[in-house]
Amino acid sequence: MTERLGGALAIREHWCRPGERILRCIQTQYRVFDVPGLDSRGEPPPTIREKAKVGAVGALVFGAALAFGGDGDNNGDEHSADPNRVVVPDMYVVGADSDCRAVEIVRQLPDRKGWWVFTPARIGWLAEVPSFLEEKAPLLNVAVGFGKLFVDAAKSFTTDTGLLKYQPGKAIEIAPMECHIELPPSDIARVTTVFRGTPNPNTNRPYVRIEFHDGSGLEFNTVLGLTESMLTSDHR
Repeated sequence: MTERLGGALAIREHWCRPGERILRCIQTQYRVFDVPGLDSRGEPPPTIREKAKVGAVGALVFGAALAFGGDGDNNGDEHSADPNRVVVPDMYVVGADSDCRAVEIVRQLPDRKGWWVFTPARIGWLAEVPSFLEEKAPLLNVAVGFGKLFVDAAKSFTTDTGLLKYQPGKAIEIAPMECHIELPPSDIARVTTVFRGTPNPNTNRPYVRIEFHDGSGLEFNTVLGLTESMLTSDHR
């Protein structure tokens, strides 16, 4: 099957109005909640009873690990990662409480890859429809080093069966998209630049803050290419 085009091209095809410009189209990988009553993942803190239950289960798991010669530690990416690496959030969700507008917006997002889209007329969050995602064939998982570079280059032009993704003389299909969030300018109180601390005490990172009328907001790391001036000239 010929692979369909996604991303900004699909967004422009399925969501943008005639003549509507895309100012920026970004994806966020690491989101942090900065909201009283919620942890960094946006979940309420566990109750005393839940903490006790988790502690009891943890003790059993740890004991089993020792019994089988393990050390009780998780040897996944979190523990094998470079300890000197500084991980900075792509996005912060901020507000006075868990009922704020910013939290309400983010909780509408499905747990899959999507795009924040900024245009002069609105802000949206879009994703490819699930039925289309299920049709995609699994990617090849072969080779490393130089060989992987060669395979990646080949994969950009072929499918996992070796067929060309884009057949000569055939129109390229656009991946279907669905919109989960759409914010008109009237929803936005102001756009500002704020600075967040990082694990490096000598470094502050600028974020573009989209603030709502209740004072809550969404803050996007400027490393994603979004700037205050990009939005203030069009969204006000």
